[in-house]
Amino acid sequence: MNASVTAVDVATLLSVQADAFDTHARTLRALVEVLAARGISAQPTPRYATAKSNPLGSSRAFLDAHRRGDFATFKRRREVVALWTDVESWIESRKPAPRERKPVDDADDDRALLQRAGVRLQPANDAAPARHRKHSRGR
Repeated sequence: MNASVTAVDVATLLSVQADAFDTHARTLRALVEVLAARGISAQPTPRYATAKSNPLGSSRAFLDAHRRGDFATFKRRREVVALWTDVESWIESRKPAPRERKPVDDADDDRALLQRAGVRLQPANDAAPARHRKHSRGR
């Protein structure tokens, strides 16, 4: 009788632990969802960039930038390695600053160029010349 009581106790203990595990798993899933909603990634960026894994996405581009000395690198065995943040900051430094562009009316620019060249133009709002108009023929 003592053995059967112990088996029941072990089964109850395992059931309680499984319920606790489920509760922890649900809590962790909820935390991951909250972090994802806030834009926080569950996977941190790697510490080191290599030719095989880098923010440039190309091993050749990474190795070419290393050869030019665009960011600090070192060798780990036979592999060229750089800090991931150094590579990302180099990428950001290469982006051109945004320029403010004023809208350009190409038609006005073309007309101004032609007028400076001495070409006489009709006003822009006039109808097309007669030779381009469609005429209905009477039969």
